[in-house]
Amino acid sequence: MLTEMVMAGEQTWGVAQDFLRLADRYRNLVRMKRVFLQRITWRVLQLIAAVVVLSVFFILLYVLESQISELRAPDRFTFMLGLSPLAKLLLFWGLLLLFALGLFAALTGIRSGWFGPLPIKVALAVPLPGSTIMALAMSRFAWSFGMAADSGMDAPEAMRLGLHITQNCFYVMHESAITRSIAGGQEFFRTLHQINVFPDDRLQALLTKALNDCRKTTGNSQ
Repeated sequence: MLTEMVMAGEQTWGVAQDFLRLADRYRNLVRMKRVFLQRITWRVLQLIAAVVVLSVFFILLYVLESQISELRAPDRFTFMLGLSPLAKLLLFWGLLLLFALGLFAALTGIRSGWFGPLPIKVALAVPLPGSTIMALAMSRFAWSFGMAADSGMDAPEAMRLGLHITQNCFYVMHESAITRSIAGGQEFFRTLHQINVFPDDRLQALLTKALNDCRKTTGNSQ
């Protein structure tokens, strides 16, 4: 995004404005990241504390059972597998590790598009995660597409950049069809309406500013 915006700015003598916009963008990203980390820090600490407490619990059970031969901890609260405390501790940590690796692989795969658009389609169908994913994608698309159009980038390239900035394989997979339709002279709204990647009630507001910028850029070039 950075290199393409600078290239577009160089062609239209708007490099300074592009750098200012990009600086604001990255400054906001850093701010949001800091706020996010601040808000989840306490939750992460609680999770770590819970893991430590459970681990200490199993270790204490092992020590007590080794010191008192008649003592046997009830198994109904610890997996009900008849395992020793150390075996239960290893099983507990194994499950934690398996869950962490599975979550990391799933998130990495979805982000990298290993599983195709199916996970995103399923997530979009779920009310709360779907609306969040949609809002993030639309925000990134509107910002990058509007800035690209305002910088003088041609319409297909501006649309391609906007779709890529969504970082969502469900939208990126329609890139060729959308850019081909726009390059053939089709309007932005009609093209996205036919592809059906954004809701119609939000699509008009999403493209209003970008369309105005494109008209201004076209008028200036003429």
